[in-house]
Amino acid sequence: MKKINLRELYPNVYTTDFFVDVTEEVMETIRAAERAEAAYERKMYRYKAQYSLDCENGIENAVLLKPQTPEMLLEEKQFQEQVYTAVMKLPEKQAKLSGWEKAARMDSLGEGYGLEDLRAVLSGKKAHTPRKKTVTQAEPPKVNLLEYAVLEEKAVVATTYHNELSAQIKATVRLWQP
Repeated sequence: MKKINLRELYPNVYTTDFFVDVTEEVMETIRAAERAEAAYERKMYRYKAQYSLDCENGIENAVLLKPQTPEMLLEEKQFQEQVYTAVMKLPEKQAKLSGWEKAARMDSLGEGYGLEDLRAVLSGKKAHTPRKKTVTQAEPPKVNLLEYAVLEEKAVVATTYHNELSAQIKATVRLWQP
């Protein structure tokens, strides 16, 4: 058993010396807490912190923003639920398109995709008519495979080009070998 002075631990409560016997476990716990507090104070001094180092990022933003009213919170929650149900109604392929890992800015999509338009569609006040994209495909090149002479000439040109490249590669490889 060890004797500790409670005035050292609680100076605001005990104004005079008050000694108490404590077990080794309690004494070790008190010493561990004192070491942790001293380490924290050294850390604050080292990093010149004028605030608690335990706070999370964005504390300044939380101070600057006005708290939302219950009506605003309820409206935002309902809006998020409507968007969620609308996305859940999409077919699986449309909901998980490749290349859509990042959120799209709706106003960058043009007319009919702003915040008010989206809210009107979700509330049922307006019908959504998606734009139809017109895709024009280029015509494939016309190849006449029935003319054997033209085909044979193209094969000779391709073979000659291949043989020249092969010879250049072999010559380059020989230069690098000891």
